[in-house]
Amino acid sequence: MLRPYAIIMMIVSISILFFFTGCLSEDAIDKSRVVAKINDFSLTQDEFQRKLVAEMEYTNVYKTTPEAKKEFLQTLIKKELLIQEAKKLGLDKKKEFLSALERYWESTLIKQLMEEKNKEILQIASVSENEIREKYEKLKSENTSMPPFEQFEKEIAQDILEIKKTALVDKWMKSLHDKADIKIDSEFIND
Repeated sequence: MLRPYAIIMMIVSISILFFFTGCLSEDAIDKSRVVAKINDFSLTQDEFQRKLVAEMEYTNVYKTTPEAKKEFLQTLIKKELLIQEAKKLGLDKKKEFLSALERYWESTLIKQLMEEKNKEILQIASVSENEIREKYEKLKSENTSMPPFEQFEKEIAQDILEIKKTALVDKWMKSLHDKADIKIDSEFIND
């Protein structure tokens, strides 16, 4: 038998669940709302918002006005018209386009991997006060006109951290290389 408190909590939980489910479905309807239709292409509110936010991040402008939204929408429409025309001419099937796309895909994938690895490395790479002081003393012995430790401390710490990060990336790259099955045609290289 359920206690009255448990029954009330269950009713409240179910009510909250229905409330949020209702809100989510309204949101889903708004997100699928078509903002513009360009021939057979439909630009949804969700896609427009996503592209607008990405543009704002890229340009470091974080305030939009109705006029700015209209202007951005016109830019997206022009872009879509150009894409449709390029497809109509078969440019998206040309070898040059596909090669450029492949190079972009590869470089973007590698960039993402390196960003992930950098985050991981930042969690394990650290610089101690002793390391900073030792480096400062070494630099001071080489250059007697060094500024005081306090003025140079952050720069030294950053330099040491960069050296450690580079060493960890090099070690990681070496481990990838060592684990890989790589075969090289020596004759081809020497021709």
